[in-house]
Amino acid sequence: MKKGYTLVELLAVIVIISVIGIITVPIATSYIEKSRVESYRISVENVIEVAKEYVAKEEENHDFPETGISVKKIEEKIDGKIISGRVKRNEEGVIVAENIYNGTYCASGSKNSLVVTKVTNETECGKLDITPPSLKVKANNVTNSSITVVAIAKDETEIKSYQYCIGDECSKEINQNHYTFTKLKSNKTYKIKVTVKNENSGKEGYDANTTETTQEIEATTKGVEAAKFKVSGTGYSGSKEVTIIYPEGNYEYRYEIRDIEDKNTKKTEIVKGDTTLKIQENCIIKAYVKTESEEIESEITVIGIDSIGPEVYVIMNNNWEKQKQISVIAIDTGSGLMSKAYSYDGGKKWTNNSKRIYSNNGVRVQLAVRDKLGNITTKYKICESIEEYNHNNCKETAGIIIDKVDNEPPTCKLTVINGTLGKNGWYRSDIKIGFAEVNDTQSGVKIQKIDRPTVTQEGIITIQGKVEDKVGNVGTCNIQVKIDKTKPSCGSWTGESTTWTRNVRTIQVGCSDSVSGCTANQFTAKEYKTGTIKTENIGNIQIEDRAGNINTCSKNNVNVYVDHDAPTCTSSGGNNSWTNDSRTLIGTCGDSGSGCQGNASWYINWEGSWINLSPGTVYDKVGNATTCPSNQTVKIDKTAPSCSVTTSGGTAGSNGWYKKGTSKSNPITITGTCNDTGSGCQGNVSKTRYKDTNGEDVSPGIVRDNAGNETTCNTVNIKIDTKNPSCTSSGGNNNWTNDSRTLIGTCNDSESGCQGSAIWYINWEGNWTKLSPGTVLDNAGNSTTCPSNQTVRIDKTAPKIKQNSVSVAKHGLYANPKDANDNWKENIYIKHTYSITENGSGISAYYWGEKKPSELSSSDWKSYSENTISLARGFVNMKNLNIICDNKPCYFVVKDAGGNISYQQTQKANFGYHDLSKAGEYTLQNKQGYQYLYTYALSSDPPISNNYTYTDIYEITEKGIQKQVTEIKTKSCKAGDSDCKINVKNDTTIKVKQIGSRKSGDKDSSGKTIRGGYTTYFFTDENLSW
Repeated sequence: MKKGYTLVELLAVIVIISVIGIITVPIATSYIEKSRVESYRISVENVIEVAKEYVAKEEENHDFPETGISVKKIEEKIDGKIISGRVKRNEEGVIVAENIYNGTYCASGSKNSLVVTKVTNETECGKLDITPPSLKVKANNVTNSSITVVAIAKDETEIKSYQYCIGDECSKEINQNHYTFTKLKSNKTYKIKVTVKNENSGKEGYDANTTETTQEIEATTKGVEAAKFKVSGTGYSGSKEVTIIYPEGNYEYRYEIRDIEDKNTKKTEIVKGDTTLKIQENCIIKAYVKTESEEIESEITVIGIDSIGPEVYVIMNNNWEKQKQISVIAIDTGSGLMSKAYSYDGGKKWTNNSKRIYSNNGVRVQLAVRDKLGNITTKYKICESIEEYNHNNCKETAGIIIDKVDNEPPTCKLTVINGTLGKNGWYRSDIKIGFAEVNDTQSGVKIQKIDRPTVTQEGIITIQGKVEDKVGNVGTCNIQVKIDKTKPSCGSWTGESTTWTRNVRTIQVGCSDSVSGCTANQFTAKEYKTGTIKTENIGNIQIEDRAGNINTCSKNNVNVYVDHDAPTCTSSGGNNSWTNDSRTLIGTCGDSGSGCQGNASWYINWEGSWINLSPGTVYDKVGNATTCPSNQTVKIDKTAPSCSVTTSGGTAGSNGWYKKGTSKSNPITITGTCNDTGSGCQGNVSKTRYKDTNGEDVSPGIVRDNAGNETTCNTVNIKIDTKNPSCTSSGGNNNWTNDSRTLIGTCNDSESGCQGSAIWYINWEGNWTKLSPGTVLDNAGNSTTCPSNQTVRIDKTAPKIKQNSVSVAKHGLYANPKDANDNWKENIYIKHTYSITENGSGISAYYWGEKKPSELSSSDWKSYSENTISLARGFVNMKNLNIICDNKPCYFVVKDAGGNISYQQTQKANFGYHDLSKAGEYTLQNKQGYQYLYTYALSSDPPISNNYTYTDIYEITEKGIQKQVTEIKTKSCKAGDSDCKINVKNDTTIKVKQIGSRKSGDKDSSGKTIRGGYTTYFFTDENLSW
C-alpha cells in the first residue's frame, strides 16, 4: 500500500492548481478593481451632495458660483482622501463633479452618469474626457450610382473609429472620415447613418453616452453621374493633391474651393475635364457637371492638412522654491507631436522632455513646441497649477521669465540688546545678544537662533547667529563683542624741568591696562600756557582705558619753570603836523623778567597820512614779544592839488544855452573845486556871469593845497539868451464838422533861434473856443504859449432815434359810419411818437415820408427844434388795415449840425380785422409786456337810416361776466394791471363773447327795427392777436 504521491501525481496536482489559479486570479482581481471603482464612485457622489449643502449655506445666492467650488473648501466634511477637483453647475443646470482626483482614480460627471477611471497623475485626471464627440455629416459627392459621405468629428481625445451605414448595410469601424457607397440606383433617396467613437470607447468606467455620437442624413442619387474625387493620402500632411474626375460627355465642367468654416467661396474655375489641385489647407471642394437640363453637384471635404502648431500650456507655480520647474502640456489635434517636440532655447535644441528645471531668476525661457509636420508654436498660456489648467483659468503670455527661485541664504546681523556700553565698542558689564536685522528678500525667514545669547567673559568674544529661510537656505552672521570691567593702573610722571622756557610745559602721567588697553600711554596732567610758575602740586588726574573705565592719579612738588609774560614798550617820534621831510618812530622796551633784547624803530620817507602807527615789536630774552603802542601820527604831502570846474545857478535851457531867468540876482556861477588826496585844499575859487552873450571862455581861477602847491583851473564856454520867442495861432473854424482840425502856432526868435512850430491835431468830438495850438520854444529853451483864439467844433456821432409808440390818434364812431357811396366817413389816424437823443452839435433838420435817406434832397428837410416828435398818417380805407404811408414804407430821418444822419423805418400799425358775427367765444392773447389796446364796436353793414344800435359786448374774465360795455375806451395796459378794462397779461387769455346776433328786421334794445343787419369789428394794435 502506497503512503505518498509519485512525482507524476505531484506534477499533475501542480498543473491543476496552476490552471485554477490562471482562471480565478484575473476574475478575483477584476472583481476587486470593480469594487474599488464602485467605492470611489459612491465617495464622489457624496462629494457632490456635500458641495450642494455647502453652497446652500455659505455661498452668495445659495448657489454655485460660475467656476464652481474647489473640493479644498469642503475637504473637512468629505470621507476619504480627495486631492483636487471641483463641483459646479454645468450649462444645462446639472450639478457635476469635475476631475475629482484621489491619487489613484479620477471622476467626472453627474451622479447619474459619473465616469470613474484609473489615472497615473493629476495632469492625466485633468484631461479626463466625459463629453462625446461632436459630429457633422454631409453627402459631398453624389452621382447617379454613388454617394460619398464626409464625417467631421471633433473631441478632446482623439477619434478612434468611424462606421458608415446605408439601410441595413454597415461598414466596419474604420479610421477614415469619409466613405463612398457604390452600386446605388439613380434618382433614389437613401438614409445614411454615421457613428463616431473616441479613444475612451470600450474603456472601463465609460459608456456610449460619453464616448460615441451618431447622426443620420438623407441623400438622393443623381440622374447623371456626378464628378468624383481622388485624394492623395489619408493621413496628415502639409498639403494634399485632389483630382476631380468628371464624367465623359458633352457637358460643362467647373469647380469651387470653399472655406471649411464659413463656407465662403475662395476660388472658382471653369475647366475642360479632369483637374488635379494642390490643396494646402482644409477646405470644401465642389464639382459641377452641367447638362442641358440640370447641373449635378458633388463635393468633398478635404481635411488632414495640418499647418497650425500645437496648443501649448505651461504649468509653473507661483511659490518660492530652490529650483523652479515648468511643465509643458501640448495638445495637437492634427498630425500629433514630434517625438522631440520641445525646445527651451527658441528651437536651437529639441528634446522629448516636457519638463525643465531652472535655478536662477531672470532667465527668459524661449519655449517652442512642434508637431510631426514641423508646425511650431511659440505663444502659449501659463497656469499656476494643474487645477487652473483643468478649469481653463490660464492666462496668455508671450514669454516666461523665471522668478521666485530662492537659492540664496538669508542674511542677518547681531547686536547687543542689553549691557553697559563704554567707549570704542567696549562694554563695561555682562551683555545680552539679539538679532538687529534678519533679511530675506525672497521666500522669507523661517528659523533664527543665537549660540551664546548672554556673555560674561572679559575680552574679545565672537558670537554666531543662524537663520533659515522657508525653502531651507541657511545663512549665518557673527558679532564680535568686547568686554572690559577693570579700571586701568597709574604709571610714571614725565615733562618736569628746572630750565625756564616761554613754551608750553606739559606734565603727563603714564597708564597701563591688560584687557582693552589705555586710550593713551600718557595722559596730560596739566599744560602751562600763561604766567610764571616754578613748582606746583598736581592731583585727581583721570586716566581711562578704551572701554571707558576711569582711575585718578596725583603728585606733589612738580617742577614747572615757565615764563609767558611779555615785556613793556613806550612809543615816540610821531607828529600831527604835515611835513615834506621824513619821520622816525621809536619803541622803548622794558622787562622785569629775563630782560629786553633792545628797542624798536621805523624810518618813514614816503607820502601819506597815517594815525595810530606803532614803531614795531620788542622782545625779552626768552623770546616773549610786545607790539609797541599804535599811537603815533605821520603826515607827508609832496603833490599839487587838482581842480574840477562846474557851473551852477542861472536858468539852464537847451543846446548849452542859458535862458530867461538868468540875471544879476540869479547869475551863472563858475566854480573851481579843489581836490587834494594829501594835505588837503585851502579852498575853492569862483566867478559869475549873467549878461546875454553868444559865447565866452571863463576860468574860475587858481586853487592851492595846505602844503602850498597850486593849480590853474580850466575854462568853460558860457552862452546866454534871456528873451522869449513870439507865436501866431491859426487853423481853427467856427463851423461844425465831422472831420478833424489842425491848430498851428508859428514861432519867431531873433537870438538863439526857434526849435519849431506848435501843432495840435484834433480828431475827437467836442465844442471848444479859445483854444491855443500849444507852446513854442527857442533853442535856449525859452517858451511862449501861443494865443488862445481858435475855435474847434467836431461831431462824429449820429443822433439816436427811438420809436416810443404807434397809436390811434383819431377815430370816429357813427351809427352809420359809411356814406351812400360805401365810403368811410372819417379816417383813422395813426400816431407815431419818437424820441431823439443828440449829445453833440444838435439836430438841425428832419424828414418823414416815403423817400429813403439816400434819395433826399436839400428841399426835403424840415427844421427841427424838439427832442420828441409825433407824426400822423391817415387811412382812407378801413378795409385796408395794414397800410403805412399809403401802403409804402415810411422813413423818419434826422440830421445834426455836424452832418451826421440817422433814420428808422417806421413801425407798422397792424390792425386786426375780425368778424364776430357768429356766436361763440373769441380769445385775445397778449404775447408782450406793455401794450395799447383799442377796441371799438362798428357796424360792417349799417342801415340806411340812422336807426343804429350798438352790438352788446361783454368783457368776460376768469371770475365771470363783470361788465357790459358798448365801447372799450383806449387805455395803456401793463401786464398784470388789475384796473384795465381788459386785463392784459403775458400769455393770459381774455375772452369776448357775443350775446346775440342782429340781422335786418330784428328789434334793438329800445324797440326800434334794425335794417340791413350789421357785424361787429374789433381793432387792436399789431402786438395783440386773436
